[in-house]
Amino acid sequence: METHKIYDEKGIGFTRIFTTDEVVNVNPIEFYKNFFIIQNAIMLKVLLSVEKPDLIPHLSDNFYIEEAKKNVDLDFFKQFEEIEINPNFIELLKTTKKKEQIIKRAIVKSRWVNGNDF
Repeated sequence: METHKIYDEKGIGFTRIFTTDEVVNVNPIEFYKNFFIIQNAIMLKVLLSVEKPDLIPHLSDNFYIEEAKKNVDLDFFKQFEEIEINPNFIELLKTTKKKEQIIKRAIVKSRWVNGNDF
């Protein structure tokens, strides 16, 4: 994960953004859970460096991670773990032959699809 500061026009304030490289073959729930924990840990370190800069050298990275875990609502991710995925979606994603993909795609399209299905 990388962080970047984008300063405002006056150079006084800024917006911090968090980016990551392409993510492939990971559990998305665990990925985002860890992403939010690390993001929160970084923000905690930034805030402490402004409010109590003399503490920074005495605190380990693990301290920020543990504090971030307390601040991030990990229950938020449980709702995603409980979602049942339509087996037709799974089969469509596993299929490598174009002809089968077309047939399975038609089956999936025939079912009403909303944003929660993805």
